Amino acid sequence: MSKMEKFVEAKNRGEVIRVTVTYIDKKNYCLVAYERDEQEGDITIQMSMADYYEKDAKEIEKMCENGQVNFALGKTISGKVSAVNQIRRLVTLSACDMRSVMKETIDAELLAGTNRVVEATVSYIGGKEQSSYAVLVGPDNIHLLLLARDWNYDYVDDLKDVVKSGDKVRVKIWKKYGEYERETRKNIDYVVSRRELLPNPWVGIEQRFHKGDTTICKLVKRWKDGYACRIEGVSGIIAYCETPRNNAQKDLRLVIGERYVCGVANIKEETRSLRVHPFVHVREGEQN
Repeated sequence: MSKMEKFVEAKNRGEVIRVTVTYIDKKNYCLVAYERDEQEGDITIQMSMADYYEKDAKEIEKMCENGQVNFALGKTISGKVSAVNQIRRLVTLSACDMRSVMKETIDAELLAGTNRVVEATVSYIGGKEQSSYAVLVGPDNIHLLLLARDWNYDYVDDLKDVVKSGDKVRVKIWKKYGEYERETRKNIDYVVSRRELLPNPWVGIEQRFHKGDTTICKLVKRWKDGYACRIEGVSGIIAYCETPRNNAQKDLRLVIGERYVCGVANIKEETRSLRVHPFVHVREGEQN
């Protein structure tokens, strides 16, 4: 199949193609790209500026005079094939809403059980502490929501501490926004996770820890009737530290940021649950 025949097929199927603008035709008000074909001759691909910029003829004329259209040179544009002239070897594209096209593709993938991995740019960080979230802009301007709990397996106090606006982040799209969320944020398309692309530290945890083992834990946050704590030497595992209950430990004062010798009380890999109870306060300078 020749390249021209492929464009004819793309037109019949309503496919979207992407090309890089290599020439700006200010006489005919078109953005132009070329498809190299040494055997049959190069193919000219064009899109009208009025279609691309969604402006009328007078506005486009003024943009050309002011040099505003020059910024399109070297940019990748997307469009559907609207016409193919095989004699002139000319392909005309019509602009389309690429965000809608991308969303249709991702929706179909999610329905089929496929989770796309994309690189996105952090646009905005909102919320406070564990309720913080980041809005990311992905391919074709899709808007993504990344919650603090989905940054990694470790405990994140606030997304502002680990990422900032403008940073590039690889994330996995795992569900449409609005399926389970209680609150609505405008223009969000999907919920994503960075954590799902990292090694899971909970795999094999029942072989590394057993009930009755002792370990060093650092308290990081107060939880309901206990504390969230990090286990030293194990990245990404957040355990639940119970408050002292028996007489031997009733005078043990638990302080956020301090380290304690703890005993493993319960562990389940399936539910990512690890409970410990504190024995001794490890003071600064003391050996583990």
